[in-house]
Amino acid sequence: MEGEQTNEKGQTLPQKGDVELLCGGPPCQGFSGMNRFNSRQYSLFKNSLIASYLSYCEYYRPKYFLLENVRNFVAFKRSMVLKLTLRCLLSMGYQCTFGVLQAGNYGVPQTRRRAIL
Repeated sequence: MEGEQTNEKGQTLPQKGDVELLCGGPPCQGFSGMNRFNSRQYSLFKNSLIASYLSYCEYYRPKYFLLENVRNFVAFKRSMVLKLTLRCLLSMGYQCTFGVLQAGNYGVPQTRRRAIL
């Protein structure tokens, strides 16, 4: 994919190396502890979208990335999703750290805890 690329609206897309920060929050319904149906096909599909986020990291190779999700992302399937995500990012050469942060401590008027990688 060399040369200038545009989307269906005619907007110019960034090139490899042009992205300094990639922020994303792949759909969280499948990881949420509130979802009683998180093993159903629809939730499994939504969980797989983490791979799409990782493919953007791999393609654009931003200097920094931020991934946000529900707190259960850290413990889901005995932390296997988190471990695989970290392994993938480390293999790309990124240094990673993660934590579960209380959104209200950062000026957001809510009490949700969020996983941040």
